[in-house]
Amino acid sequence: MSWSDPQAIVATKPTFSIVRDATSAGTKAFRVPAGGFSISVPSSWDGVSRSTAGVALKTKPRLAARLGTKLNNLASGTSALRFVAYDSGGASISTTLSVQASADRGAYAQSAWVKRATAEANGLKNRVGPVACAQVSLPAGAGVRCALTVRAQGRGNEAAVLYFLRHRNATYSLTFTSSPAARAANAGLFAAAARSFRFTL
Repeated sequence: MSWSDPQAIVATKPTFSIVRDATSAGTKAFRVPAGGFSISVPSSWDGVSRSTAGVALKTKPRLAARLGTKLNNLASGTSALRFVAYDSGGASISTTLSVQASADRGAYAQSAWVKRATAEANGLKNRVGPVACAQVSLPAGAGVRCALTVRAQGRGNEAAVLYFLRHRNATYSLTFTSSPAARAANAGLFAAAARSFRFTL
């Protein structure tokens, strides 16, 4: 009987799917199972979903004062809003992200859907001035990106960037807002977050 030389056994760490996890340096990932998506944002940001909005309203007065209407919509569970993220690192909350999912009624060719998404951005009631829209290709699929200025209640004007994505029978919109002065500085940050967006269902 002969024996072979002993071989080292290498065991790898198991991996798990978690709701919130660290990703690349300087970012954190949020997985929103009820919304069917995940997204990565800067590590200084925090996020609120439908399941945590009610607690946030009661325990985070600064956030409730800034985003109370959106948090109430999230907590209700009946609006198109699925997730809100915000920069919690500063003295005030000036940079935010809202993710919505709206059912598409009817079947549309991609070109028709692009026109509908562009019309939605142009039709925003709080829009100020022109809207610049262009088709974009993201890892989550072909979409539309629109840049505009919006009127924020009680806070003057805000710079906004909207990304529209189509998935199954729904249109997802990612709305980033910041101060007009920070528009250029945040352009890369918003683009990176949009590129990290993935559908999980």
